[in-house]
This record gives sequence, C-alpha cells and structure tokens, in this order.
Amino acid sequence: MPPMNPDEIMRLDVIRELDWDPQVSDASMIGVAAKDAAVTLTGRARSYAESQAAVRAAARATGVR
Repeated sequence: MPPMNPDEIMRLDVIRELDWDPQVSDASMIGVAAKDAAVTLTGRARSYAESQAAVRAAARATGVR
C-alpha cells in the first residue's frame, strides 16, 4: 500500500475532528476536501451554530491553514 499524501492525511484528520465534535450533529452531511493545506467544507449543517462548529473543528486539525 503506497503512503498517503499529506492532503489526504489532512482530510482524514478534519473528518475525525468533525466526528468528535459534539456540536456537529451529523458529520456525514459535511464534505471535506484538502489541497495544499487549504480545506474546503461543503454540505449542510442544521444551524449556523453547527456550521461554525464545523469550521472550528476543521481549524483544529493539524496543518490546516
């Protein structure tokens, strides 16, 4: 199995943060893309507060800028 590239590792770290955060009720509704340490979140959150929680969760992941 070839090693994962840094963007894929970052994407998985963000997904783990979203899954861990209790303010994000359904992390599967949020898509995550990463390229050159920039992360893009797509999808739907149930509220503005949940949307902001997802952004904070993504920012906690290692290497996200």
